[in-house]
Amino acid sequence: MSTPQLHKLLIVSSDTSLPSWKSLNRKLSQVLEALNQTKNAKWEAEIRYQPLVPTVYNGRIPHAYMDEVTRPYFEAGYQHVVLHFSMKQWEMWGLEGSLRGANHTDRDVVNESYIRADESTKRGRYNQFVQTLLHEVWHGLCKSTDTPDTLHQWHDTKTDITKADWGIFDMDYWHPEFVAKKQELSLWQRVFELTKTLVLLKKKAN
Repeated sequence: MSTPQLHKLLIVSSDTSLPSWKSLNRKLSQVLEALNQTKNAKWEAEIRYQPLVPTVYNGRIPHAYMDEVTRPYFEAGYQHVVLHFSMKQWEMWGLEGSLRGANHTDRDVVNESYIRADESTKRGRYNQFVQTLLHEVWHGLCKSTDTPDTLHQWHDTKTDITKADWGIFDMDYWHPEFVAKKQELSLWQRVFELTKTLVLLKKKAN
């Protein structure tokens, strides 16, 4: 049996009221209870306040902004970063009203997402902060472990994501740095192929 990998989840909040939520510890316990059901992983969660004013384009936060914010945290040892905004901030900055959160589909080294919720905001019958945070982290884990993502189909019949089967994720297969290297390799392969083509064309011209 392999040694469980430490996975550090960082919640970066722009909401000054979040540290004083009476239910905050319970919410974090629910999040960790779900995440610690993943195989070969031990999870920790931390919250930091950062007064962010996100760049918003067509109701969404673009990749470049997310990367700028999250990459330093990854380099500091956090593999999963979730930006949290209050309901009022979300509306004030013009983020899409139909979204509760979003997980970026870029395949870089950070499992990054952003969500909105106040302490008592509900997603169905359940707390939106817990539900949406786990929902977006789930999408990121599917991408970074090559696990089929059937979460939305699951939601068709069930609602509480803390009861989902988090055991489908084997974190021994979580290697986002490998994905980044693979992208880099692919780029150099394209450069090599282009160079080879140019050399052949030059030979033909001579």
